[in-house]
Amino acid sequence: ETKGRFRRGEFGSEDIVYDETTTEHRINRQATPVDEGVVATFFNALRRNIRIFHVHPTTGRQIQVSGSIPPGRSGRLIVNPKDVLIAYDGYGVAVKKFLVNADHGGKMDFSVEL
Repeated sequence: ETKGRFRRGEFGSEDIVYDETTTEHRINRQATPVDEGVVATFFNALRRNIRIFHVHPTTGRQIQVSGSIPPGRSGRLIVNPKDVLIAYDGYGVAVKKFLVNADHGGKMDFSVEL
């Protein structure tokens, strides 16, 4: 389903929401007003595009939560504490795995490099 600039895809009990005109994305899990999420910024230090995937905490299934992030650019996600995220290159090779250690309302910066 697409609304305005935002596309919505369902993944279990989670909705992945992303703005097709930017690299900002959100993972919503029945958010409450107190549940602000964590701003996670990914800097691509590789010479090829990357994409970020979220690992479902129960099933281990992965879903893409970012568009393509070009070399030398950053992408921002709104995630939850303890989320596990994996950066893949354009060839589908897992480059790096990340754990969100910040609390709701916090920020984390990740660098994707070899």
